[in-house]
Amino acid sequence: MGKVKITFVGDIFPANLHYTIGFGIASQFFKHRGKQWVNALKPFFACSDISFGNLEAPLIEDEQYAATHGFAGSFAFAGFLKDVGINIVSIA
Repeated sequence: MGKVKITFVGDIFPANLHYTIGFGIASQFFKHRGKQWVNALKPFFACSDISFGNLEAPLIEDEQYAATHGFAGSFAFAGFLKDVGINIVSIA
């Protein structure tokens, strides 16, 4: 049997906090859709067969709400996670 390499990462926060609206993670994500972060993160997950991340906030369809309120990220963030190589997420 072959080996399977699994990477676990925690505290992925795709949202703003109420006091970081306009400059928090979600606000930065909306500016570039994560494209600036992909090259830095993709090599970390490239050597894994399975990459599992703990998502610290829900992803919602309403981007306007996610951009102007705290603790909710955009569904588009899921595509970014896939682009960097994260296969599975949980919300805990």
